[in-house]
Amino acid sequence: MKTKTPLEESFESFSLALAAVADTTAEKTKVESLHLKPRTVNALLKHKILFVCDLSSLDSTTRGLGIAGFIDLAAALKAPIRPADSGDISYKIENRLSERERNVIFNRFGFMGPRKTLEETAKIHGVTRERVRQIETTAIKKLHLTISPDNSVTAVDKGLEKLYKFAQRVTNIKNVQGISSNLDSEALTRLLVTANKGLFKLVHPKDADGEYLVLAATSIDDLVEEILSTLVYQRGYVPISEVSKNFEISSDLIYGIHELDFADDCVAYRRNQNIFYRFNSIQITEDYIRKMGKPQKISDITKNTNLSMGQVRGAVDRGDVVNVGPSLYALKEWGYLPGSIADLVCYYLKEAEQPLPASKLIRLVLKQRFYSEGSVYAAIYIDPRIQRLENGYFVLESWHCENVREKQSMNVYDMTTKEAVLNILRSQDSPLSLKQITNQVEAQYTGIASTNENNVSASTYKLVAEGKVDKISRGVSVYFKAV
Repeated sequence: MKTKTPLEESFESFSLALAAVADTTAEKTKVESLHLKPRTVNALLKHKILFVCDLSSLDSTTRGLGIAGFIDLAAALKAPIRPADSGDISYKIENRLSERERNVIFNRFGFMGPRKTLEETAKIHGVTRERVRQIETTAIKKLHLTISPDNSVTAVDKGLEKLYKFAQRVTNIKNVQGISSNLDSEALTRLLVTANKGLFKLVHPKDADGEYLVLAATSIDDLVEEILSTLVYQRGYVPISEVSKNFEISSDLIYGIHELDFADDCVAYRRNQNIFYRFNSIQITEDYIRKMGKPQKISDITKNTNLSMGQVRGAVDRGDVVNVGPSLYALKEWGYLPGSIADLVCYYLKEAEQPLPASKLIRLVLKQRFYSEGSVYAAIYIDPRIQRLENGYFVLESWHCENVREKQSMNVYDMTTKEAVLNILRSQDSPLSLKQITNQVEAQYTGIASTNENNVSASTYKLVAEGKVDKISRGVSVYFKAV
């Protein structure tokens, strides 16, 4: 009598076990519902064997199974069949992983509160960080998803199939739902992505917020660029649902692209010249300034509205916008008067109907404009519509007043800051600090000399160098007194 080989014996054992269940409802059971080792499951799926009834097509020469595989199959067929819902990923985690592996995975991926580091997990289990890493690696390998050569999911698991569909749609990880009935979806998604890096990946698109689940072969940045390049030629807003369907991405990613404009569940690219061209630039510019609630620089308007510099300049020239400072613009509706600094001075003189000192005119102008006092005084001084009287007050040229002082073309102020500082110090018996000197110059010489703090400080130290002022140190404080 011929002796059977170990392979033949194992195959015969498998055949007898299969025959025992051939007439039962287990015949239609998925192979993943059997208590099989991952290696055996993968071998069966490679041969496209998904159900127990398909096992009859196997023979002893089937590649990938061998003695161990047939022994595993025989033992699984003799054991109680798993429940119908045992294909759920949570069942696999519960039954394929040991208790220690399960606890490590739950701590590391955030199934039990916040995600824990290797160090924190090691302290919980009383082992080293390296041992935790080894346990985690082993557990993750057991949860690897089997895929066919054409990159489609062949593992029979409803949760994994849902995850695959979410990945095809490019979905924010926070919106992944239903892959398991009793495990946290976000934590489970991270675990399955880690276990199946050849199929899934998590990405952070540069134009959107949050993490997105995608297939490993998907390039998010290229996808966003493709969307923008399509929208740039549209002649109107496009429904978000249409873009989502055409590019197979979830709408939350579209909402996260910062270069898009949204209105009534529709979307448009802000650089689309068919929509956002010159006649609309005025409205866009004014809406942005209004939204910010304060005067805005022209560079910030250009950057945040995606309009060109020329479009913004044209908008502020033609719209209800006022230039209130160096490249700074505000809305007229906020109470800002139009015109230049000199125009404002003329307006205030007409309103007062009497001569006004420079200090008062500067205060009035600075309520409307964001310039330095020197710039305001210079604008007053050089404008031919405004004249200065002998007493230092200013009037309109149209008033034809007497005692008008002739303007000196080379000097903005009538007195240098150095002269003002020296006069202040000579009028005082006690030494003064720089702060006190600045306050005195501002109080007595506004509109006559520069009251800028830096100019006062520089002028004071020049006087010290010239020997006209003494510098007195008292501890950490410094005082000055005229010689």
